[in-house]
Amino acid sequence: MKSTLFLLVFIAMTFSKVGFAQIKFPDSEPSKGYEYKEVHARVAFPTKGNNRIWVKGSAEYPKGNIRDTSNVIIKEFSLQPPFYTSVIDIQSNIVTVEFCGANKECIVYGELYPGTYNAVSKDNFSILLYGCMEPFNIAYKDDGTPITEIFEGEKNSSFKLRTLFKNVSMGNPIQFEDSIKVKQKYQFNGTKDSILLKGAPKLIITTGDQVYVDAGYGEKMKKDVIHPLSAWETKRRPLPFNNSETHYIQYLNKLYNASYSFNEIEAAHSKLPTLSTIDDHELRDGWGSQKDEYENGVMNPFLENHYKLGKQAFLEHQLLLSNKSSENVRDLLEGNKSMEYAFEVNGKKGYVFDLRSSRNINTNQVLGEKQWDDFENWLNKLERDQEIILITSIPLTLRPLKFIEDVAKLFKPELRDDVRDGWSSKHNIAERNRLIALLVKHRIERDIKPIFVSGDVHKSALIEIWVDTNVKRNSKHDIAETMILGYEVVASGISHEFIKTGISKSIFKLLESQNIGDGFIDFKYEGNRASLYPMVRKSIVAQNFGAIEFEKNKKTKIHTFIYNQSNDKLEQHYLELDFDKKLPDDDYYRIVKTATKEKRSFSPPIPHGMRVLKSENTSN
Repeated sequence: MKSTLFLLVFIAMTFSKVGFAQIKFPDSEPSKGYEYKEVHARVAFPTKGNNRIWVKGSAEYPKGNIRDTSNVIIKEFSLQPPFYTSVIDIQSNIVTVEFCGANKECIVYGELYPGTYNAVSKDNFSILLYGCMEPFNIAYKDDGTPITEIFEGEKNSSFKLRTLFKNVSMGNPIQFEDSIKVKQKYQFNGTKDSILLKGAPKLIITTGDQVYVDAGYGEKMKKDVIHPLSAWETKRRPLPFNNSETHYIQYLNKLYNASYSFNEIEAAHSKLPTLSTIDDHELRDGWGSQKDEYENGVMNPFLENHYKLGKQAFLEHQLLLSNKSSENVRDLLEGNKSMEYAFEVNGKKGYVFDLRSSRNINTNQVLGEKQWDDFENWLNKLERDQEIILITSIPLTLRPLKFIEDVAKLFKPELRDDVRDGWSSKHNIAERNRLIALLVKHRIERDIKPIFVSGDVHKSALIEIWVDTNVKRNSKHDIAETMILGYEVVASGISHEFIKTGISKSIFKLLESQNIGDGFIDFKYEGNRASLYPMVRKSIVAQNFGAIEFEKNKKTKIHTFIYNQSNDKLEQHYLELDFDKKLPDDDYYRIVKTATKEKRSFSPPIPHGMRVLKSENTSN
């Protein structure tokens, strides 16, 4: 390992003269909803008695003002390098933000509506979910020179989905074909024009990879050609092109500026506060799973500065908007503290895990004991009989078949970290099982009902999780003993480039098309062999975002909104959560009757509802 670190330091010196001069994110393209900005403002999570907004300026515009609806300045702010960010307490429900230069010339950013959070009903509300914001791709000029573009998707699907996200967040009515579920099919029953979530959106939760420090990582450059988007080389174990802190800070500012310049996404953030989750692409592809991050518990000195700057950028651009104070957020950079935190929205309690700060594949560690202690203490303090929201950037129950993992590692070494990242990787199984057993205990003894929210895998899924705590043989569940542990919604890939050619495409499709994976997940519960069965009710590789919807005296719903490539349609699928459900249930069997007998075969049912959206309502 020491020789490896020496080699990395030598490589660092070799690349120290390579700058980011050729790093250039796309210029403005209004037709795709993209207008590059160097200043930004979003609504932040409120504190007791105060609304809050987040602002990001620049070296050119390091100051600014906040005006009320009467155009009166109610707050002035001054921002500090390297990222020029701050969160500001205000009383007003509607404000205008402007940024000012050293010569006192000011530019207006726009209006924000921080009062929306408290205006939404406490009984009927929803939480929007999205992640894997990878909206850029590489194209080539006629002479072979690489350039950057906005990723359009199939038939401009990226813009359509972002527009849908804006309309859902704003509560705008949308025309759609509605359906009712009859056995294992949908029967469409006419066109409606209505909002898609009865509970108005109150909050956004991001599931990780909101920016990609290795944007366009699927494109390898020819020798001596600098990648126009990525700060990291495309290798099995990525290395930075340039080890200069100054250059990397410049890159991170450009990256967040570009990623926060999509009008439809920013429209949602102008109204709704955000709780954020970190994953690897904010730091380095596969951080903690590449095996070169640590030696004897000490971080690799060649990677350390880039890691810390990536984490600092996450804190300043994402976590600063959460329910934590600015002081507490910035303190997390010292000593590489983990960034887990609890939250509460209208009485619904949740917990955001940090799967990166403590991850070390060399010691089979994902969460770290400090995070374990924090989570268990939080869990123990919960009152009985309630739903909770658990945010884990990597899906807990959705995973590919083992032989597919082996194929990926054999033919595409750069996919190894994706396999190792998974909760069901051999390095992470112990912590996965510990988490499952802990939640099963609280489900049985205190009726704590988990709703998992995850991302990472560039797909959409609605999953119903069954558990049998005393499996007697062959990992098969005893129907009489099986119960619902919880549900999982995977929201990953609101804007990402599809892999279209070659063996990468074949492996990607195999990896991401698995519904149940190995099916049963075995673990120990109170000394007995127990088994989890993640029943996937909906799963598709598609650009998507999700939602959790709460309605008074009605069952909670989880939603996925997708662009379906196969029919060029935007669709909404939803699942009602029933934690008291028991098997056998006729909805879970296909029944074929003949003249002499009835054959019943087990089959996971489709979700409770599906809507096909009219595209003309989602493109303006």
